[in-house]
Amino acid sequence: MGVSLLGADSDLVELNYSIDNDNSPYAKWSVNSEAHGELSYKVEELLSQLKDFSEGDNVSEEDLRSILRLLRRVRHVIAGHDPKGDESLTVQAGEGRLEFADARINSLVSRFSDFIIYSPENSMLRTLEREGQVLPLGINGEGLLRFLQVISSDAEGRSYEYVKEALSLFSWYEDFDVSRGDSDKWVYAKDKFLWEGRNWIDQRSTNEGFLFAAFYFSLFSSERTPPFFAIDNVDASLNPKLCVEVMKRISFISKEMNKQCILTTHNPAILDGLDLTDPEHKLFVVSRNRTGGTVVRSFDKKPDISKKKMSELFLAGSLGGLPKGF
Repeated sequence: MGVSLLGADSDLVELNYSIDNDNSPYAKWSVNSEAHGELSYKVEELLSQLKDFSEGDNVSEEDLRSILRLLRRVRHVIAGHDPKGDESLTVQAGEGRLEFADARINSLVSRFSDFIIYSPENSMLRTLEREGQVLPLGINGEGLLRFLQVISSDAEGRSYEYVKEALSLFSWYEDFDVSRGDSDKWVYAKDKFLWEGRNWIDQRSTNEGFLFAAFYFSLFSSERTPPFFAIDNVDASLNPKLCVEVMKRISFISKEMNKQCILTTHNPAILDGLDLTDPEHKLFVVSRNRTGGTVVRSFDKKPDISKKKMSELFLAGSLGGLPKGF
């Protein structure tokens, strides 16, 4: 495959591609490329070359100015974030377009490309045989059992321990385990109030809140799940006190695993699990204006929660986001 490069001694660059899969759980096919030829050029050199194009007929003066402004911005961004001040970029030109590649840009694109909105359902969480098209965890909760089996077998991973520790918020909970065989598909929880020998119950006997919490903690605790995602109605099947504790544990695990998540809720108790003194916690109030347009407003006030809880402020109308017709 040939790629034309600006300023290269040779106009052609040979690219060799290989497709690989390591056969690990939830592995994806990867495409690796190897280039033969000079691909890296300083931005300053590109600026100089682009200026020379102004004498030709292919690039208008306005187009040239736009390209120069863009390259200067890219140069400053890269120089400002690279401790070595390296301003090199990979540049490819072909079919009338320029392509600029940088590791930081690719990392940002990859982070957003895996974005998923999860909305778990009780029926999916209890039917553990079913798996979704989205791996490792489906948007409605599919695949939870297999995912727990995978992370429980990770020799050096902390994911499974995060899940087990976080589930201790349930007063009856003592331990947690999953079946290992392909034919036996169960999630087990140990109830410390039941008789010894009969105190392990499966997902059919646990309450909805336990399964939803297990799904959330699994989602946040593993590197196999997306680094950036959203959960719709995170309060589903959780009582108000559980909402607070689930939020606190989610916040802890997300920091440990470098996860970023957008949560939506209609339950004011979720707000009591937020710590707005933490710059990594953000509260956005969504409402409709007089013409019906959606308005999203960041709530930046740091309330004195020792006197009034966030849930009380919300119900009192101090935060906004409540209907005004009744």
